[in-house]
Amino acid sequence: EEPPTRSASTLLATRRSLSDFSTNVYQDCQPLVPGSRFNPEAWIRVGEYHFDENELGAAIASYRKALKLMPGWPPPMRRLAWLYATYPDEAYRSGVQAVNLAGQASMRTGNKNALILDSLAAAHAEAGNFDQAIVTADKALTAARKTGNTNLVKEIEARLELYHAGLPYRDTISTGRTQ
Repeated sequence: EEPPTRSASTLLATRRSLSDFSTNVYQDCQPLVPGSRFNPEAWIRVGEYHFDENELGAAIASYRKALKLMPGWPPPMRRLAWLYATYPDEAYRSGVQAVNLAGQASMRTGNKNALILDSLAAAHAEAGNFDQAIVTADKALTAARKTGNTNLVKEIEARLELYHAGLPYRDTISTGRTQ
């Protein structure tokens, strides 16, 4: 008998409340959301879990799974770009991949999404293109101000100072969820 299908967010909430929570969320979700019924948003949430647990390989695999299920979808593209551009461990960073992913995500959203533009600016900075990082961060700042997201405005302003100084931004694991 096949287990009942539940959303990944329900599964994660349930599993997180158990003391014997399995650290391999990917395997936990697989039997509960069979094959073609996978929801790409669920894989983003699984990726966020792995990112929060500092399991970068699993986070990347989860975001890629979301992209495989919905090619060209901006949310996992942005998350991957952010990780490739800003993660403290250089083994996971790739300015080229970050610019490619964030650039595609930005085009798909009409170059108006503050979070995606912020990720693209960080990607340009990681790639060493600080002039483009500054231009893009200014666009992200304008977009963030239009939404009234004062926290994001402050974060982008701080990153913009780094780009003016010729420095890329480095994220911390504690801020992974906000981006």
